[in-house]
Amino acid sequence: MRIPTFFWEYVGNKEKVIVEADDHYLDITGMVESAVSIPLNELHKHIPQVRGRRRFYCVNGWSLECEWAGFRLSDFLALANPQGKFVKATSLGGYVDTTSIETLLRGDSWLVTHMDGEPLSFKRGQPVRLMVFDLYQFKGVKALKSIEITDTYEKGTWSSVGYTDATIQPYPHKAIDLNEERLPEPHLLDLFEKSQIEGESL
Repeated sequence: MRIPTFFWEYVGNKEKVIVEADDHYLDITGMVESAVSIPLNELHKHIPQVRGRRRFYCVNGWSLECEWAGFRLSDFLALANPQGKFVKATSLGGYVDTTSIETLLRGDSWLVTHMDGEPLSFKRGQPVRLMVFDLYQFKGVKALKSIEITDTYEKGTWSSVGYTDATIQPYPHKAIDLNEERLPEPHLLDLFEKSQIEGESL
């Protein structure tokens, strides 16, 4: 199975920053009760690890179901007790996205470290990636370095060039693991309808 290249934020001659899991720290700063800085390889000592099959949706019209493993974002955020409304997530290479905590937790977002039993490769977001399963993945941040809790929405890297709606659209996506066109799961279609009615802003 050939997996399309997931969007990667490095362009031109910009240096690619590669950090192994053993050398990586995850930080939570900003509007929190307690700032957090934890080595990625020790995160399992603080919060439960999770594993499960979930479908990933790309804004380019394809999807892929894999077994992902890592940690729930909700558990990680709870270590800091956020006092603000938004998560500003930043990658090692400077890719940024801001999403409301409510939206991220509604979608059971994960901090993914493994894909089909293997550590994430560089192209897939090594060593840890924010995965927002109920939205298109430009809302996920590869090579996640830090989370800042804020009360202010700021346009992220893709939002700055015109991407404003991360809702998974209700048309068939090419399920590359099944080699067929497939509509999103019913709960995602329901979420799309709800967002259309309420005019939800991410």
